[in-house]
Amino acid sequence: MTRKIRILQPEAIERLKRDLKKAETDWDFLSSIGGRGAVAEFEEKFSMVVDGKYAIALNNATCAIFTALMASGVNQGDEVILPSYTWPQTLTPVIMTGATPVFADIEEDTVTISSESVERLISKKTKAIIGVHLFGYPADVEALGKIAKKHKCTLIYDAAQGFGATVNNK
Repeated sequence: MTRKIRILQPEAIERLKRDLKKAETDWDFLSSIGGRGAVAEFEEKFSMVVDGKYAIALNNATCAIFTALMASGVNQGDEVILPSYTWPQTLTPVIMTGATPVFADIEEDTVTISSESVERLISKKTKAIIGVHLFGYPADVEALGKIAKKHKCTLIYDAAQGFGATVNNK
């Protein structure tokens, strides 16, 4: 006999059904434009959970990283440092901007980007660093933050696999 495992609680399933029914007739319901709807509610709650000022929901990690790179002014001829062990969804947005990906070593114990390697790879063309949190292990956010500040480049986190991870109780 196969045992059913419930991933969602019954209340969540009922809310999802209500939301989907509403979305059938009200396209704005799923939009965050105008600051209302399910997406706007999610963005507001997510920003509170991560102690951020704002949150913008996008359809996938590729679009999120591409948006962050574009907002940071990354263009053709710039360099973006990212870990040598990551997902295509981290690399693809760098290529889409026309920037040159520069691969940093990873830490042996966490397989996240090595801040020492990043420091060695910084050049005049470095515009951004992408720190990827993997398997629940956050990249060394403090060291990467210091490096980015020192070299005046943007630090972007791919936290798709790090949601809920903490560093110094944050």
